[in-house]
Amino acid sequence: MRTRYIQKEGKMYAYSDYVEKFGKPQQRVASNNSHIIVKKSFDAYESPSSGEVVSNYAQRKEDLARTDCVEYDPEMKTEQMNNVKADDAKIDSLVDETVEREFAVMPAIKKEKLVNEMASTELEYTRN
Repeated sequence: MRTRYIQKEGKMYAYSDYVEKFGKPQQRVASNNSHIIVKKSFDAYESPSSGEVVSNYAQRKEDLARTDCVEYDPEMKTEQMNNVKADDAKIDSLVDETVEREFAVMPAIKKEKLVNEMASTELEYTRN
């Protein structure tokens, strides 16, 4: 169970004790020039990299640093997919070059057998 605390004159009071002793605290309104950072809290989760439970931002930052990880950014997935496509295109190009080179130096009899074999299958193939 969480307990709220309030600090007054250098002492910490549990919220219920504070209300009993001083009454309900007044709400403070932030001025326009104050530098207040509000972070949305999150549910505790088990870190996929370390297996430890992370329940606040400080633990999260520490876990990321300790496991040499970075915060997930949705653009990472896009970048990764683009890298995969580029790698696939490179591999396809190398395979095509190899096939064309081997076909070019293949004896005529072998070429004829290969063409006949491919004609008898239901596979679709193209040559540029």
